[in-house]
Amino acid sequence: MPARLSVALTPSAAPLSSPLPRPVPLSLGIAVAAAGAMANAVAAALSQATETTGTPDVGVSKIVLLCAALGLIRVLGDLRAPLTLPALFALLPALAGGLGRGPDIAWTGLAVTAALLLLLPQVRGALRDGVWILLLVALHGPAVGLAGALLGGPLLTADAALAALVLSLIGAGGAATGNAITAVDGHTLLLVWKCGVLSNLSLALLIWHSGTRFLLGRLPRSALPYAVLVVAIMVLVNALRLAAMAMDPALFDLLHGGSGEQALRLGTMALVAAITALGVRRHVAR
Repeated sequence: MPARLSVALTPSAAPLSSPLPRPVPLSLGIAVAAAGAMANAVAAALSQATETTGTPDVGVSKIVLLCAALGLIRVLGDLRAPLTLPALFALLPALAGGLGRGPDIAWTGLAVTAALLLLLPQVRGALRDGVWILLLVALHGPAVGLAGALLGGPLLTADAALAALVLSLIGAGGAATGNAITAVDGHTLLLVWKCGVLSNLSLALLIWHSGTRFLLGRLPRSALPYAVLVVAIMVLVNALRLAAMAMDPALFDLLHGGSGEQALRLGTMALVAAITALGVRRHVAR
């Protein structure tokens, strides 16, 4: 009788003990795509300004870039959500903007990406706040340009009327006709788009929105009165500046370009940042 053959099946090798590769965080993908789009926008604007005027200009305010940095920091504060296929699809416009020609393409790509990301369920918490900041940063320039095209005339007329009212209240006298302010001595100040309140007001609201979302992680209703306060202060400061320039040609030279205007803008934006911080502190203390 033949002997029974017994074969013991044993594993030829020990099971793999190395962990599976970790998925790429969605926040990292957002940061790379957004940073690429913004870098391309700044580089393209810098190149265009150098070629046309000979003066380097990044095309956007440094305040906009600072708010963008806050958005990126907020995005990178949450590394839990993985980069999924729908999220990768949402990143494509910003990635294309980073490779495109011209700043408008880059900012538009970033805005489209941010809007698509806000539709994804995994974009929540710190990630969502950072994406909201990036969306408003990307829309800032186009929104201000569109408002200027549609409402530029009425807004400048309102600016001139407020400045003339300030002159009357302080006893200096003056009158507004359209977008022109005439002082009692005949000195006339003609307002153009950059003289209006909207440009600085939009930057101030961008600071308020970015700072509040960055510090609180959301935009509570209790912060809205501080936005109203920011608007009121910006309108008042601009009216006082225009009244001063219309009243005295020497003040015009000081406050229209150069160090005087820069110092006033820096001080005003610092005040806006302080108001934003106060609103955040009051909300936390509630």
